Amino acid sequence: MPLLDQEQQTYDKALPDMLKRSGEGQFVVIRGEEVCKFEPTYEQALNWGYEHFGLAPFLVRQVTAVQPQVCYSRHDDLCAG
Repeated sequence: MPLLDQEQQTYDKALPDMLKRSGEGQFVVIRGEEVCKFEPTYEQALNWGYEHFGLAPFLVRQVTAVQPQVCYSRHDDLCAG
């Protein structure tokens, strides 16, 4: 399984509950199948993750009802529009 796939699946599955618990806009720390911590900023969530998990993989993501489309490419025309 690719890196952070399990964490992304956990995020997707837990999203409705996270929106109720934390409200939209908070940042969540997820490790494996566990939703670990909500923080008001990305930096606080990232720091909490490093303090608790060191360099082990974990996901920090903003809790939002509408997920942004993200495209990474060295060819700008592939990501346009």
